[in-house]
Amino acid sequence: MNIQDLQKRAEEITNSYCNEYNLQPVNIKVKNLKTSGRVRYKTRFISIPLWAYEGGGIYYFTAYILHELTHLILHDKGVYDGHGKQFRFLETQLLKEHDMVPLQYKKSFYYRLEDINGNLLWVASEKKRKEIGLRSYNLTR
Repeated sequence: MNIQDLQKRAEEITNSYCNEYNLQPVNIKVKNLKTSGRVRYKTRFISIPLWAYEGGGIYYFTAYILHELTHLILHDKGVYDGHGKQFRFLETQLLKEHDMVPLQYKKSFYYRLEDINGNLLWVASEKKRKEIGLRSYNLTR
């Protein structure tokens, strides 16, 4: 997929959840970042790094969008949980809507991502990612 297709997918997912959760409009942008993506609550802006797709494929890219949307949904509900229990609960719910299951959380993100049939889609380990055919997402390249 090229960056325009990824941008369109990001907008479609975001608009869908804005409608479902009655959120004010959100501007989402897929960017060539050397850092992680983030949500800016005041400006309602979400940045998604291109490396999320390049290093993890479409599933990880989608999961990354859902991760940032989870922050925004909870913020708008007045829940300031960081990456706590409420965050993980909602993120897991959103991922399941896309047939993904997060496993083995590490601090702010899960260590493994599987589909609902138990097939490995993404893993934090560089070695394991290579084994399943995913590229490195080395941010210093």
